[in-house]
Amino acid sequence: AVFAGWRHVIAPDDILLTGELAQATGDATAAEAAYRRLLAADPDNTQATAALVHLLVQQKKLDQAESLLTASLQKHPDDPILSAQLASLYEAQNKPAQALPLLEKLHTANPRDASITRLLARLYSRNNQYDKALPLYESLSAVSPNDPTLLDDEADCLIRLRRPAEAQTLLERALRNPKAFPNPDAYGIAASHLAFAAS
Repeated sequence: AVFAGWRHVIAPDDILLTGELAQATGDATAAEAAYRRLLAADPDNTQATAALVHLLVQQKKLDQAESLLTASLQKHPDDPILSAQLASLYEAQNKPAQALPLLEKLHTANPRDASITRLLARLYSRNNQYDKALPLYESLSAVSPNDPTLLDDEADCLIRLRRPAEAQTLLERALRNPKAFPNPDAYGIAASHLAFAAS
């Protein structure tokens, strides 16, 4: 009986931590319950929303994640984490027209955030807006000149803009270190781009 009241005095940060720990140990059910309990008590908690959305995306419950994000962004339209999550979700669903405005706004507010810049560049590329993607890739390459996947992305833009000689130089540099690629498939894609640029 002494412990009965404890459930009501658990701090929101403790509930969030409980969910994060459950998620880290692979207990998605407990994690989801913790995040939902926190959101029931504090519907405006953007950290809990972001954590629950992350979990829902992992579980491929994209419709639930999207509705949760859109509702939360109506209350917090300038939240960069929620905006980035929704843009990423739209990108994964191949909805560039919905993702681009979110990412452009995020990039304007956070022009030095490399992850936002890279996501926006990738989305421009997927939407065949290579002239907009290339300057973003160039700015990222200036900061990370040895990132092979970044060099490959930039080279792909150059190829599509009919600048194969420049692309070839970047791809040769990227392919010098095969172990720097995240996986053999990424290396293979870069190699195929080089073959195309050199032809």
